[in-house]
Amino acid sequence: MMKKLISIILTIFISFAATAQGNTKFTGTIAGAQDSLVKVSLHVFDPLLVKSSKTTYEMEVKNGKFEFAFNISRPTEITIFLNDKYLVFPGVYEMLIEPSDSIHVTVPEMRTAGFYGFGIVNIGFSGRGSDKLNLTKAATAAMLELFKKDPQYALQSLTYKYESSDKKFNAIDAVFKTFKGNISPKARDIIKAQLYANVFYMLSISSIQSENDSLRYLFDKYIVKKNRIDIFFKDDVIYYHGGETVPKYILLSEFKNPYYVGGDLFRRERKLEFAKMELKYLKDKPIVRDYLLSLQTQDYIEDKMDNPDVRKLYQFYVDQVDIHNPFYKQVKATYDHAQLNFKAGTPFYKFALPDPTGKVYQLADFKGNVLVLDFWFNGCGGCKAMAPVMDELEEEMKSENIRFVSVSVDDKKYWLEGIGKYSGKNTLQLYTEGKEQQHPFIKHLNLYGYPQLIVVDKDGNIVGVPPDPRLDKTGFRNFVRKFM
Repeated sequence: MMKKLISIILTIFISFAATAQGNTKFTGTIAGAQDSLVKVSLHVFDPLLVKSSKTTYEMEVKNGKFEFAFNISRPTEITIFLNDKYLVFPGVYEMLIEPSDSIHVTVPEMRTAGFYGFGIVNIGFSGRGSDKLNLTKAATAAMLELFKKDPQYALQSLTYKYESSDKKFNAIDAVFKTFKGNISPKARDIIKAQLYANVFYMLSISSIQSENDSLRYLFDKYIVKKNRIDIFFKDDVIYYHGGETVPKYILLSEFKNPYYVGGDLFRRERKLEFAKMELKYLKDKPIVRDYLLSLQTQDYIEDKMDNPDVRKLYQFYVDQVDIHNPFYKQVKATYDHAQLNFKAGTPFYKFALPDPTGKVYQLADFKGNVLVLDFWFNGCGGCKAMAPVMDELEEEMKSENIRFVSVSVDDKKYWLEGIGKYSGKNTLQLYTEGKEQQHPFIKHLNLYGYPQLIVVDKDGNIVGVPPDPRLDKTGFRNFVRKFM
């Protein structure tokens, strides 16, 4: 399962009464909301972090007006929510801003928001730096007009998908050629990459899952020969977009039909082999190479913590990348932490957590049993998919010396509401006492992705991360039973 789809993001919450000091401003007016209470959240993403992280600013407004000011030192992407509705999706998720921008958005009435949000084509942008967002809006509008003409995606042939995607790429290009505005070349490249990535995403998934003999011809004709991926190789555009696009492009370039080697699972399960493949395709593109290898090594360490495959991939990473790249120290710190705290045989953290009745359970209470810990949070899609699988395994293995324990990182209200939906129905339920990510247990584990499974042996020593039972129940059973 793709980690970005199941991850929770570490957040830092900062409340604002009205304004704050900073070199960049983002303000807005919500139509018809003068007498309504609206919660506004602004998320700022740092492009020079390979961990899933963001800074969140929040405020509640009663007059329909909001204002945020914050400091950034480079082009940065932000996301805005109004009462949990996306400001600019459908269309795009993030908006690109630059230092010293002072952007104002005009938002229609709250009742006009759709299931996901308002949509970028319905938002007005003005102020210093707004040309970037108006360009994004114009190109997205042209692209969405073509999407409206498409038949249902499942009914489209592979040939149609490539031809339709080509038209969308061309529509983006046409807007970029004619749009007039004060936009830096780097900002234009990042925005174009954002829009290209949106078009390529579904096309690449269909291609990787396809057995169609025409795949190679279509991919070469519409993607390779038209240099559709070149935008991700410019400067450091890859830091903003392309982390999924370029690996999929490499997979489709390497295999006539990736389907026959396991599709996208090839790069997720055969990490070292795929890393070597990336090295072959990116030997003349060191910035892209170092970023992708950093991202994938970081993800793998966070997923598996410590095992022989993690150590092999990390050694390959150290041998191949420029250690002065902006992500090297982050990856090394994560690896060192995993080696220190999660090496097989290391005594596990001596936690003490309450259940719904207030009874506190400690690590020592499970001595003599293999302990399977499932970390989760309310609203996590991957956790919801994991819950019934864990129920099934717990029922199947109930006569064995194995204890299943669910640990929530929510506050108490969301924890109790999520039990049985995002965690097993009959599993022992513990939570982090409302401290969420700041609980010493979670900080010690350094968890950033959920759901996360960890197995502890009968003596209280960590043995590692089992195979994901959503994908490999047999592998999970065999892994756990080794330590009984």
